Amino acid sequence: MNVHIKPEHATVEFPDVPDVPPYNEKTFWTSVKVTAKSMGTTLLVPALTLYHAMLDERTPIWAKTIVASALAYLVFPADAIPDILPVVGFSDDLGAIFAAFGMVTLHIKKEHKSKAVEQVEEMLG
Repeated sequence: MNVHIKPEHATVEFPDVPDVPPYNEKTFWTSVKVTAKSMGTTLLVPALTLYHAMLDERTPIWAKTIVASALAYLVFPADAIPDILPVVGFSDDLGAIFAAFGMVTLHIKKEHKSKAVEQVEEMLG
């Protein structure tokens, strides 16, 4: 699978996978808002922390690429384990997010996590 990242539009396209819309900020937020309660804080806080690290201009491009890939997998409709399955549905997504988190941990700042926690509290009430 070839993944093309277009920084000027912040869009990731999957040309070798049929019927998959381009991944961009709008599709990311739509997916997160729809599935926020199912994901829970265990997945949402690290995912949004990575999101804010990716937006930070201090984060190197290689780290942004890893984060973008993990976040794309999170919202990608065709996972290894379908997200609609209770309990285990998000386990593969959690693995992708934590793997990315581990790889770019030196570029994650307190402010990224603070923003993520604030957003999750807003989403989940």
